[in-house]
Amino acid sequence: MKNFSTLILLALCSCTFIHMEENLQRLVGTPIEQAFATLGYPDGSFRVRDVDIYTWGRSQSYSYDLPQTGTTYGSFNSFNSPFPTYYQTTTNYNTHHTGTSNCKIKIVADRNGMIIHTEYDGDWVACEAYADRLARY
Repeated sequence: MKNFSTLILLALCSCTFIHMEENLQRLVGTPIEQAFATLGYPDGSFRVRDVDIYTWGRSQSYSYDLPQTGTTYGSFNSFNSPFPTYYQTTTNYNTHHTGTSNCKIKIVADRNGMIIHTEYDGDWVACEAYADRLARY
């Protein structure tokens, strides 16, 4: 039941992330100031030829447990029997794991400050905060 609850939570949390690309595309044709108002100020910017490229990025650490099952086999000798007694034991336990998730957004604006291209790379863990902001735009 605990694993099922986790899956439901993950599904609910990633609803806005599913639409991140289309919500990011809605910025195309708007002034770069709209991206600033929606996403906050960028982490960096640079100019290539006659366009400005703005970047936003975030990294987030997370942890999770995976259920495991282990089986132990063995034998022992009894005082009253010349033959060994065999046994099998099953143990359930969790293994703890950690990971890091990254998200990077690039927005390209022409020399007039109008957004002409958007893209992102990352997964829902790190991109969810940006996805939420874009969904509200």
